[in-house]
Amino acid sequence: MFSGVAVIALSIIVPSLWGVRLHRQVRAVRVDILALADALTRFQNEYGVWPTQRTCGYGDCRFGDGFPNRELMNALRAVDGPGNEGNSVNPQRIVFLSPPSHRGGISGLDANGEYLDPWGRPFQIVLDTDVDGISSSESTVHKPRSAGGALAWSCGPDRRSDTRDDIVP
Repeated sequence: MFSGVAVIALSIIVPSLWGVRLHRQVRAVRVDILALADALTRFQNEYGVWPTQRTCGYGDCRFGDGFPNRELMNALRAVDGPGNEGNSVNPQRIVFLSPPSHRGGISGLDANGEYLDPWGRPFQIVLDTDVDGISSSESTVHKPRSAGGALAWSCGPDRRSDTRDDIVP
């Protein structure tokens, strides 16, 4: 049976350990987002286009929310599948990104090829598919990114996009 001192000690130690774990996850997610942005930029530099054939009418395309990000991941990983059928988007089959398999607490690919953050939510990615030099989405609170760069973020521990705990690089 726990004594009062043991209960107090555990009530101090457990939240501290949780905070350390959360801090490490956030740091790792920022690294993952930067690697994703780098892969998208390298793809764009190699082919002169983003790794998608999708057009979204007015505005830029948002993946992870409106469209599955696996379409981008298949092109970035040189995988024949949705978004890269017959390697049509990445004909040279260059591997720009190789994330691990998703497992609890670590970012990675699920069985469908969707790139998930440690909390099991798809990474959110906005590409400048309307080619106006700005990556933006009306359905997000995140600031547009100029110079044609991709905009990417994690929904964070609350698993909802556009909240204060979203993780951006």
